[in-house]
Amino acid sequence: MTPVSAFPGDEIILAAKQNACDLIVLGAHGERTVVPLAAGRVAQQLLSYAPFPVLVLREAAPPDHGL
Repeated sequence: MTPVSAFPGDEIILAAKQNACDLIVLGAHGERTVVPLAAGRVAQQLLSYAPFPVLVLREAAPPDHGL
């Protein structure tokens, strides 16, 4: 059995290293506020500690049709 870290960000970084990734891409969810708050705990950990670039994407806001 493979030991698993209590921190998902650590597991993502380990998997990225094992697979020789050049970039981590992940989706964000939550409130649409300032980026560090909106990124979430795992995304913030990756942005702070990953040894390679991290791209955080979020769902586009619905178009404003003046309704």
